[in-house]
Amino acid sequence: MIQNFSYLFLGSKLKQFGEKISSQINKILKDYEISFEPRSLWLINILYNDSPVSINSLAEVLNMTHPAIVQMINKLRKEEIVEAEKSEDDKRVTLVKLTTKGADEFERILPLLQDIESVIQSYIEDTGLDGQYLLSNSDRIFDFRTIKNDVEKKYKDRLLKEIKIVPYERKYKKAFKQLNYEWLKKYFEIEKEDKRILSYPEEEIIKKGGEIFFAMLKKEAVGTCAVIRVNANTYELLKMAVKESARGKQVGKKLVLTSIGFAATKKAKKLILLTSKKLFAANRLYKTLGFIEMKKEQDKEYKRELIYMELNLE
Repeated sequence: MIQNFSYLFLGSKLKQFGEKISSQINKILKDYEISFEPRSLWLINILYNDSPVSINSLAEVLNMTHPAIVQMINKLRKEEIVEAEKSEDDKRVTLVKLTTKGADEFERILPLLQDIESVIQSYIEDTGLDGQYLLSNSDRIFDFRTIKNDVEKKYKDRLLKEIKIVPYERKYKKAFKQLNYEWLKKYFEIEKEDKRILSYPEEEIIKKGGEIFFAMLKKEAVGTCAVIRVNANTYELLKMAVKESARGKQVGKKLVLTSIGFAATKKAKKLILLTSKKLFAANRLYKTLGFIEMKKEQDKEYKRELIYMELNLE
């Protein structure tokens, strides 16, 4: 099936558009025996209106690297269009300005540049677009620095929607044990308390007022966690496990959010959990969702060193 990615290739389209305009401008400049290159006109225009300007400022405004700006300035210096000198206030800063020759030459071609500007503007306006608005607000409209973050957020939101959370059924008993054994073997040793809970989930969790949740992706259980009742005000999140192949797909996040929701419906005032310093990704997730690490005496039921966290639900 053919996909119409109109905006995905926007950058390529804009680049082609820019190259076509530059090519036409270059031909016009040659026809009128003007030595300036199209790419240097923007820099010269900046210096004509606001001079002197530091190299760093030019690089930022023109969105070019420092070496590229220096290369362009060196070429213009050879042509005696610009000159550069160290700032009196800070010798580390190089200031650039137009020479008298550069300013005179720019003023000579200014009417022609205005004609080019007018023609390009008319082309854009003929399409029905407000070219001036787009140019004036391009930094706000096309804040490309946020594309990566926005795409990542959309991707994660989509993954969250694809994950289906289901409660415990006897047919998932084996998956509850296998998923937990997978990560326990990787980071620790399977202890007596682990075996007891994982071997008898109905007796140790369900029948005591708790629940076990499973994250399903394409009908496969790729993650699980349990919530048990500690007392009327407190529930505990435990035995959370995500299949290795499903990590990074928001499985853990949806399981924890489901557990928080479950505890809230039970009128719990707080949700607690025990974790380990070794579980970096899980701990980061817990803290992102509001869990706070607190000091508490080491749980004697486990040999491994544990961290106590809790989430206030009031």
